[in-house]
Amino acid sequence: MAHLEMTQLNSAFAKAYMCYYNNGDAGDYREMYDKGCKLIDDPKMVPLLSEFARFRQDYITSDREVAAFAKAYTKIYHPEPKAKVVNMGALIIGGVKVCEFSHHEI
Repeated sequence: MAHLEMTQLNSAFAKAYMCYYNNGDAGDYREMYDKGCKLIDDPKMVPLLSEFARFRQDYITSDREVAAFAKAYTKIYHPEPKAKVVNMGALIIGGVKVCEFSHHEI
């Protein structure tokens, strides 16, 4: 794998880890932990996990690291489709725009 790819994965991993650390493992932590356990148990993931460990010079050893790896892996290799915001209009009272209405299309 390219060095750039490992750099991106490591950056996303560090960001996710700090987010979980600073927020008491809130949000999607449990979902990502469960996903991470499945990723780590998947024999097809061994090459990527090995390369990531060599790149970081550290193994994934804690539950928070497992969740952070899953979040980073998802972000880099399986990103969510970008939503398109469609303007539906605005509420104008006395010539002042109070709010806009929109929805997201995928």
